[in-house]
Amino acid sequence: MAKPPVSKVRDVAKFDVATPKVRDVAKFEVTGSLVELGARLGISLDGDLSVHERLDRAALNISRAAQAMLMAGVDLLAIRAQAEHGTFLEMVEERGMSRDSAYRAISYAQFVSSRTPDEQDRLLALPKSKVLELAKADPAVVDELLQDDGPIDLGMTSVREMRDRILQLERAQTDIKVQLSTAVSERDAAHKRLAKAHRPNRKDQVPTVIADIRAEGVVAHHKLQRVIEDLHPMVAELQGYQGSDAHDWVEPSANMILAGLVAAHTALGHQLQKFAEAFGLTHPVISDPAFDMTEQEVKDVARAFDMSTRHDAYEKALREFERAKDRPRGKGRPAAKPEAPEDYTGEA
Repeated sequence: MAKPPVSKVRDVAKFDVATPKVRDVAKFEVTGSLVELGARLGISLDGDLSVHERLDRAALNISRAAQAMLMAGVDLLAIRAQAEHGTFLEMVEERGMSRDSAYRAISYAQFVSSRTPDEQDRLLALPKSKVLELAKADPAVVDELLQDDGPIDLGMTSVREMRDRILQLERAQTDIKVQLSTAVSERDAAHKRLAKAHRPNRKDQVPTVIADIRAEGVVAHHKLQRVIEDLHPMVAELQGYQGSDAHDWVEPSANMILAGLVAAHTALGHQLQKFAEAFGLTHPVISDPAFDMTEQEVKDVARAFDMSTRHDAYEKALREFERAKDRPRGKGRPAAKPEAPEDYTGEA
């Protein structure tokens, strides 16, 4: 078996005070075993080619390696689509491929195929390590980075620098989304105030506009509780796909969900601070949001909460139906699309 090339390292360089030049620190040699390996691969190291010509050859081979991985990913994607459920990984391992290498090739091909022809040309000119890093980024950030006048030169930037820049851009995207969401919420609240301004007062003497605000606050509290409770089965389900045919989508999906939760946490913290400052509150006076509501208010909240629960259940069933349509026919595939409640309008 051929041995790896040996490098000989001299003593640490000494400095001459009169002429501050550094002696050679390390010298690498072309060993006989390296020459033999090159010959087996059809690569001559005898000096027939100049250094620049050999550099061009090395660059071409690296490019071919990336293209070979991309071609493998295209084949694997097509095979996975045609294979019977649960047999894809078995076939991959029978050919001596590891799951990780197969999924890297698949992720590479999926990402490149999702871009425009011009963007594909740019991606094919990059090392595959950079392309795979881009594949994990937020789509809006990828769009920005692939522009002709993008914020960084992808060809000259290291993978670490590119990863840091992607993180900065994703944080900026999150901030923009939070600001937009806050502005939309404030606009919708203003529309609701205008619509309710001329409605008559209620039997319990609570001003209509105030009763509506109080009811919406309590319903929002219960909605938040439901969302938090729904996270537990979502996380468990996503973990269950590790090692499956969908393995390469698990980490990007977890990152996407986490980014959404961080954005929601940021928005909620902003609203809490804004609310507390507006009314001089430092902590809630009561633990139950519905504690001091009138009997009529409680009934109104119950009706609103019931409607919200039915709408949420329908939307959840609809999402499951859309996901399940891609499953093989048979057990576990839904028979019919869920029916929407009569009072469902599709608006939040």
